[in-house]
Amino acid sequence: MSRKLPVSVALAITIIAMTVTFAITWIVSMNTFDNTVRSVTQLQAQYSKLAEIDTYVRANYYGEIDDNALFDRVASGYVTGLGDRYGVYYTEREYTELQNIENGTLVGIGLEILRETDGTYRIVRVYDGSAAARAGVTAGGAIVRVDGVETRELAGLSALKSLLRGEEGTELALHCVYDVVEEKDFTIRRIAFTTPTVESQILGDYAYIRISAFGPNTYTDFDYAVRLAQAAEVKGLVFDVRNNNTGAARYTRDIIDMLCPQATVARRENRNGTTTVLITSDENAVELPMVVLVNGGTGGMAELFAVSVRDLCGGQIVGTRTMGHGTLQSSPQRLSDGSAISVTYAKLLTSTGESFDLVGVTPGIEVDGTNITETMLLNPNPASDTQIYRALEVARSMVLATGADAGTIDVGQGSGVDASDTSDASGTGDGSETSDGSDASDTGDESGGDASASDDSGAESDDSGDDSDSSTADSSTSG
Repeated sequence: MSRKLPVSVALAITIIAMTVTFAITWIVSMNTFDNTVRSVTQLQAQYSKLAEIDTYVRANYYGEIDDNALFDRVASGYVTGLGDRYGVYYTEREYTELQNIENGTLVGIGLEILRETDGTYRIVRVYDGSAAARAGVTAGGAIVRVDGVETRELAGLSALKSLLRGEEGTELALHCVYDVVEEKDFTIRRIAFTTPTVESQILGDYAYIRISAFGPNTYTDFDYAVRLAQAAEVKGLVFDVRNNNTGAARYTRDIIDMLCPQATVARRENRNGTTTVLITSDENAVELPMVVLVNGGTGGMAELFAVSVRDLCGGQIVGTRTMGHGTLQSSPQRLSDGSAISVTYAKLLTSTGESFDLVGVTPGIEVDGTNITETMLLNPNPASDTQIYRALEVARSMVLATGADAGTIDVGQGSGVDASDTSDASGTGDGSETSDGSDASDTGDESGGDASASDDSGAESDDSGDDSDSSTADSSTSG
């Protein structure tokens, strides 16, 4: 038989419960209030300090103050103060230019340019079909003036890139010097032209495919290159992503998906420690031995590409240790005055849950690259590039390891490899194998440096948090 609880006892229990609930709520609210007050107080102190500096400077500074430039530098300093290696502040002009590049309003003229140690801007490549090629511009010349502006007065490749770009149909005047004494003037009418990010060659029984960046057109061109290789019945693929540190996840995922079997390719680690799936691949895959060639300029999505081919496709990585850019950056967030900022919002994790941020990716087979110049990287030639040839040898050795006919490597100039050569150069990936070659680009500069540029390149922004940009600085410009 159940006993009823006296009303007085029930009332007492209820009052105690309400008191405890109120106390807990009060404590939590006070903690939240205190934290908020501390945050507000800190912010007020920071703003007060800035106001003090501003008051003093305006009262005492001898020179003229350009408020727009001052505010841009203050905003840039804030982003710099975060310690975010890849955080970027865009001025209104820079952000507008970025948008115009992405929507095709601004176009380049089709040049690859190298800034030499003495400050000379050297043309190292002219793309076929580009405005520059149509105007008769050839490689080897030094750009002296653009529309009357002396290039020696420019701050760097970014500034030159801005001069070369313009609206389709507009003209620019280019003054170049060849062989020190021969001066040439070119009038170039800008045309719609996209610098190719994928180039391929069939070298005997192997395909060499270079990916210079991951952009909007990369997947289409890459798919075409791989299909051509398959139609040629090649026995192996070599992918060159040296100095590739530009691209967003949304431009990379389909390429990895095309090559790799079903798997979770990458996750992002959020600021609260949780993880979110970023890239997956389906059951379709390319069933060929694969080698990825990397160097110190390989960063971001190119590093993920290399690791994915290794871990999911059984491929090999050849070259030198990569940059170590294993974070994701947000799409530029437009501010009220037309400027914008982009900051790191997550860490990139591979299919195995590992991060290569800061440490880079160490190749299973190391091939020195100190004799590989920037010009050689912008104009890859398997006949003279020892790293490319070594990567081809590794691909062939992978075929030999299966007992199949490995065919030949033919890079021209009598450098084909006899099919009867059964030496094993593939390595196991467990250790490191060193060969002759070099990597002049392996400078350790995580931003990609300011060595070469293409006026059609630019930071690829992203429209969604999951596919954010992981590009690095201005390492390549085509005009």
